[in-house]
This record gives sequence, C-alpha cells and structure tokens, in this order.
Amino acid sequence: MLKAALMSCYEMRDLRDLDWFLGIRVIWDRPARRLWLSQDAYIDKLITKFHLELHQPVFTPLPAEKLIPNDGIAAPQQIYAFQQYVESIMYAAVVTRADAAYAVNILS
Repeated sequence: MLKAALMSCYEMRDLRDLDWFLGIRVIWDRPARRLWLSQDAYIDKLITKFHLELHQPVFTPLPAEKLIPNDGIAAPQQIYAFQQYVESIMYAAVVTRADAAYAVNILS
C-alpha cells in the first residue's frame, strides 16, 4: 500500500478522508469512483459580501447579446467595486468553475 510505504519513509499521520482543502469542499462517491470539488461556501460568502441575497439566480453567466458599456463613464468607486466583483468570481472560475471562465474573461 502506497500510504504505508510513505508513512514508513516520512514522518506523517493519517487524517482520514479529505473533506475540505483550501476552502474547497471535496465530495467523494467511492462506489462510482467519482470526485467533485465544490466552492459553494466561497460563493455563499461572496453573495453575503456583495449583498446579492435578494437577486434572482441566472442559469447562463452572460446574456447572448453583446454587453454595451455605460457611455464609458464610471466613477472611481464604481470601477473599484466592479474590479472586486470580477476578481472574486475569477478565483472560483480558475479553481473549480471552468464553465464560468468565459464570462469572467469577458467581464475582466
């Protein structure tokens, strides 16, 4: 067994099955040999941080039509807030949500 061999060579301890790793929830389905990585706790924190609790969820990350900028005029506070939104969701897109990567790319 690999674990026993490593433990005999190195100082380590068995912490049992992995449930969380760097804020990512690990979900195992051993009989089906499947593994899911979920950042639902991180997304819930973002919803609270940006006060999005009352917004309706959407099932597509971006509308089909092209995004039209608001006359190219934004206050520095608006720019900063938008940058925070995009960088926060970019972390999730890079780590576990590749399906949202295109939308994050367009927004950034």
